[in-house]
Amino acid sequence: MGNQQASAQSLPNDIEVAWTKDKSECPFQPLEGQTSTVIGSKIYLFGGVSADMTESDSLYIYDVISKEWSRKDRPAGGSGDVTWPLARSGAAMSSLGDQLYVFGGLSQLSGWLDDLLTYDTVRAVWSALPATSGRPSPRDKATMSAAGGKLWLFGGFCPKIGEPECDVTPEVITDDGDESYEDIGDDGDVRRAQNAMTFAWSNELFCYHEGAWTKMSNKSDSAPTPRCAHAMATTTTSANTESVMVYVLGGRDPEGRQKDLWCYDTALGKWSLVYCNGEHPAPASYLDMVAHGSNRLVAFGGRGVDEKHLDKLHVLDLDTCNWMQPTVTSVIKPPAMGMHHVCVVDDVIVVLGGSSGFRDGFCSVFHRAVYHLNGADVLRGGVVDLPEETPEVEAKEEAATTNGVMTS
Repeated sequence: MGNQQASAQSLPNDIEVAWTKDKSECPFQPLEGQTSTVIGSKIYLFGGVSADMTESDSLYIYDVISKEWSRKDRPAGGSGDVTWPLARSGAAMSSLGDQLYVFGGLSQLSGWLDDLLTYDTVRAVWSALPATSGRPSPRDKATMSAAGGKLWLFGGFCPKIGEPECDVTPEVITDDGDESYEDIGDDGDVRRAQNAMTFAWSNELFCYHEGAWTKMSNKSDSAPTPRCAHAMATTTTSANTESVMVYVLGGRDPEGRQKDLWCYDTALGKWSLVYCNGEHPAPASYLDMVAHGSNRLVAFGGRGVDEKHLDKLHVLDLDTCNWMQPTVTSVIKPPAMGMHHVCVVDDVIVVLGGSSGFRDGFCSVFHRAVYHLNGADVLRGGVVDLPEETPEVEAKEEAATTNGVMTS
């Protein structure tokens, strides 16, 4: 099972960070269930669902340098020769070069999706890529990341089709098991069809390269439990940029929310559980994580086991496997939230979007603000040694223990 780590005690460290907040917020309708990626200085967010359960097919664009927002909408009139994605939530998105790629998601009109679309950010044109054999089954709340010139897709929540090789557990229609924005729809035929299905979490890892999907094999005896609503990040080594490490953190599996960290080494074709020191991020779904620099992962937020949202910032040093919680020196900081986005643009870490206030199956608060961190601060510093106790203090503690009393 998950939720394993080497130690749970918070490690003293000298990392200090200060959050800043944009003066202006996102001017468009706030959404949850969007998916995001970065190209150049811009963060792209696609899809999502509003507080009144209206799904979106718009593309929101935030420029980190100019701090300006823009959006691309389906052309008026719905011209038949214009490709545009269906409105959806819970899709997976990443980017290669000037192209962003969107896979799957959930449509209230059409159900779970397995399409792959690309958006040319230079020409501002959507294209549907051909459906190929070996592609992932329809699913939402999977994650996708680009590294080594390839796209990597992991996990998700999906209708059970046939007998997948991964472990699956039949499930009623729920989101990560708890969010109900997926469980809303006015189309009776779609709802009846969905209610007749059984559902499963997935622990499949796919690679998309040169127009073809490949399901990755696992030469290890262990693997992440099937899950969705997890966080994912990828890294490469300077010596071999085609050798990719795929990291998966937390999410929801058949047993509940998890906090375990797994790594898939594409060169070895193996999954391994990463045992870490320090205070691990709490078990959560809808958290987000990003790789920064050559050896650090940065995670924030999520929804915990008690349905409360989290607001801690965590930094993992991959060389030492030490989880650290930086000291926040600013009064400003992002609120507790989930379904948000953690992105890196040049040397700026950005947190934006998200929702909170979960009650009766819904989140009541949708966030518009944008928060920034200096990425160099996250790379600077690490675990520091505790000061050694003086002989006098050690002697007093030994004497107190001998007498059966431990003073404080």
